[in-house]
Amino acid sequence: MVLLNRTEPAVRRRFSLWHEFKHILDHEGVDQLYDGWNQRDIEGVADYFAACALMPKKLVKRLYGQGHQDASDLAALFGVSEVAMRYRLQQTGLVDRYARCAGMATNVSLPKGARRYFRTGQLTLAA
Repeated sequence: MVLLNRTEPAVRRRFSLWHEFKHILDHEGVDQLYDGWNQRDIEGVADYFAACALMPKKLVKRLYGQGHQDASDLAALFGVSEVAMRYRLQQTGLVDRYARCAGMATNVSLPKGARRYFRTGQLTLAA
């Protein structure tokens, strides 16, 4: 069962729904898929899945190349939060990674093996 907080904005609920859907998809084989992974990395994979589902790489790159380069405008087009859109723009390499607060490292990446899983597994959303 997935419960969504109705007080959260619709864009947040959409992202959360896709995030939780990834956990449902992985449930049967979670021990094999994530053997030796920590919970934070598993959550990162679910976030990556949600981002790929809501903001397909090809479409993001196409729109960005057509001049839609403002994160808030793109977020509105995709029905996601501006934060999620900025993160997706970073994932696709369209913009440089940035520190969310002073003193943080700017080198943020996916958990080890996550990119490989999405490219070679049954789900090819990130290809």
